[in-house]
Amino acid sequence: MFFKKNKSYISVDKIYNKIVLLSRNKTFYLKLKIPDTIDGRFDMLLLFSIIVVYKLSSIKPNGKELAQKLFDRIFLDLDYSLREIGAGDVGVSSKIKTMASAFLGRQKVYCSSFENNNIENLVDNLNNNVYRNVSVDRKIIKKLALYSFKSIDKLNLYKNSKILSGCFEFPELNI
Repeated sequence: MFFKKNKSYISVDKIYNKIVLLSRNKTFYLKLKIPDTIDGRFDMLLLFSIIVVYKLSSIKPNGKELAQKLFDRIFLDLDYSLREIGAGDVGVSSKIKTMASAFLGRQKVYCSSFENNNIENLVDNLNNNVYRNVSVDRKIIKKLALYSFKSIDKLNLYKNSKILSGCFEFPELNI
């Protein structure tokens, strides 16, 4: 009784695990030339988290609450990961603030692209964030942008109840 998990936390874990699994898919790193580094993996985690949060935020009334729980879950896991690799309390706090700021900044520009159906703007922002330390052909970046829009389109096909319960899939990676 005391250890029974709240249904929404089960959904959050299910959603978070889907995002993590997708963000670690080797296809992105091999075919789309995303740097297979801590920063590259962080950027992929943020991109797909933002896509899911974008969808959740449109679901009234429970989506925004679940989106916040997902955000909290992501940063709890990042905090734990930093501590696991030996970062101290002060260092972790500072890094988490920087990471949260990165999330919110990316969320603002990515969601603006989604809302305005502006693929070129998303390509520019992915270039500035995901590919910030490398030079990659714009056609490759556009493939990531197209996959991002395809992900939103697929999420929009699901009933809200399915999204809220974490019973959805991302599109196939035919890149």
